[in-house]
Amino acid sequence: GKAMERLQRFQARAEGAGFAQQLVSVTVLRLSPVVPFSVSNYVLGLTEIDPWAFYLGTWAGLTPWMLFYCGLGAGARELMLSGEDLGLLMAQLAGEVGEHSRDFGALAVAS
Repeated sequence: GKAMERLQRFQARAEGAGFAQQLVSVTVLRLSPVVPFSVSNYVLGLTEIDPWAFYLGTWAGLTPWMLFYCGLGAGARELMLSGEDLGLLMAQLAGEVGEHSRDFGALAVAS
């Protein structure tokens, strides 16, 4: 059906692309939080993409996620070791998020 047609179109584009296009495609696919990793592995495995474009694109696309999760874990560790009241901190965070969402809403209305 539709999924097979999309896969065939993707295969044709990926296989007909040069190294740089393949590299960018893999990088963007790996950066996307929408496409599950296992699905992208399967789809990329069905294409005759250059292995180096696959390796380098995967590395480039996953590095920002790795840094994000390492930073998140380090921050959570520091928070736990600080002995602060987590309930109070979460309440403050929720208040700040609420303030910023109102600011973004005002910007959207103004523009």
